[in-house]
Amino acid sequence: MLFRSLGRTGSAFTWDGRLNLKNARFSRDSGPLDEHCSCPACTRFSRAYIRHLVTQQEILGLRLLTVHNLFFLLDLTERARAAIRGGTFAVFLSESLDRLASDRDGPPSVHRKAARLRTRLAVEAQPELDDLEKICKSALDWEKRLASRN
Repeated sequence: MLFRSLGRTGSAFTWDGRLNLKNARFSRDSGPLDEHCSCPACTRFSRAYIRHLVTQQEILGLRLLTVHNLFFLLDLTERARAAIRGGTFAVFLSESLDRLASDRDGPPSVHRKAARLRTRLAVEAQPELDDLEKICKSALDWEKRLASRN
């Protein structure tokens, strides 16, 4: 729900942090929301046009942001799965938090909260992350064994 509701308030998630399309700095930005995204919003529309739609309260702008945010969530999930399969989830998590916390439009409190979360994850969650990686690897091994039998 977070990704959908943020799209409805004029925000877009990118791998470089959250963008608030209501900001005036996007009024003449001809680039896509995220250069590495293949969603319809990024391939067909500019940040300036989507900003115009959002500021004029056109429903298309909010829908485009919602579609983009859902594409971003699917990409994030796929990358997390790939990291789990590769045994590098802890590294992926740390790098993703660093990139996503680079919320250029967000208040300083967001950066402080993200820093506390990274610290807490590094200290408290590492054993759980290691266990999660072991469980996922075990599940992948079982999948391979079952596939080899067929």
